[in-house]
Amino acid sequence: MSPLLNFLVHVGELELVRPETTTPREFKYLSNIDVQTDLRNHLPLVHFFPPNKALPAQDPVVMIKQALAKVLIHYYPGRLRNTTERGKLVVEYCGEGVVFQSGRWTEATIPVVSYPQPEYNAPLLSTITFTQTDFQRLAQTSIFFSNSEISSALKNQLNGHNFQNSCSGFMSTSHLVDTWFQYKPSLPKGFYGNAMVFPCAIAKEDDLTGKPLQYAARLIFEAKRGVMGDNYRASVLDLIEVNEGGGLCMEGANVIADLSHLRFRNIDFGYGPGAYGGMARAGTGPAPGLLTPIVGHKNEEGVEGVLALASLPLESVDRFHMEERKQIHSAIHLKPFSAL
Repeated sequence: MSPLLNFLVHVGELELVRPETTTPREFKYLSNIDVQTDLRNHLPLVHFFPPNKALPAQDPVVMIKQALAKVLIHYYPGRLRNTTERGKLVVEYCGEGVVFQSGRWTEATIPVVSYPQPEYNAPLLSTITFTQTDFQRLAQTSIFFSNSEISSALKNQLNGHNFQNSCSGFMSTSHLVDTWFQYKPSLPKGFYGNAMVFPCAIAKEDDLTGKPLQYAARLIFEAKRGVMGDNYRASVLDLIEVNEGGGLCMEGANVIADLSHLRFRNIDFGYGPGAYGGMARAGTGPAPGLLTPIVGHKNEEGVEGVLALASLPLESVDRFHMEERKQIHSAIHLKPFSAL
């Protein structure tokens, strides 16, 4: 675990950044998908911007606020409101803008940090009122996979290597499918909200660990293909209505969200791209340690890859990193498996 960093940050006052010009004032109704209680979560994102030597006289806070005001003309923010109808939500576009707060580092030199770091556990977790002991001991950590590591590992796995692991039981895997452009009738113009469903595949644990990667890939393909019919999404919406919102099965669940193609790090407000952009921490959601987001990242050596943010029991972090590196090393250096 990295040593703790001690530094002083001057935090500015909370303020609202409004759209630069007037935006429409209206309401957008959400579908039953957004009624599900387990999807009502706050997902914090963070952006780190290093000093820009080409713009030494420019104040990055002023530049970012000005750019944000222009962006909000086209992507104007709203406020979630409850309705009189059971559990339903609407988005009210009121032109109020978004909350903005800046922080300034007092040191002239900034150490190289691969974000997020375990030392940020305390200030993040201290604001959470969940009282379960397991949650209070969860630590934030991250795992970096270079593009070359991913490519080599997948190539060897898809060559048909057979893991010699043994276990019993069943594993249920759910896969998020975006139905925005794939269904009829198409979504109405101006629809605002989620349009996703969660198809599920079930397999024995020893099949997943003992068979080649093609087996798991085929399960995912078949599960996704099974929801491509035009009536599936409508059926899901009806089921949610009957169950009065309901929720997802969270017991023993871990959600792996691949956000690497969203390229948060490349967002440029006029001050240059950031050093990091993406989820501020893992483990957000209705259950402790539920979400493991994956974001695109370039490490301090300039190597491109992805960063997986994990929320684990504090005493398991070091062991987890050892096992993860061992598994990646084994996958990269596997000899191709032959069926002959």
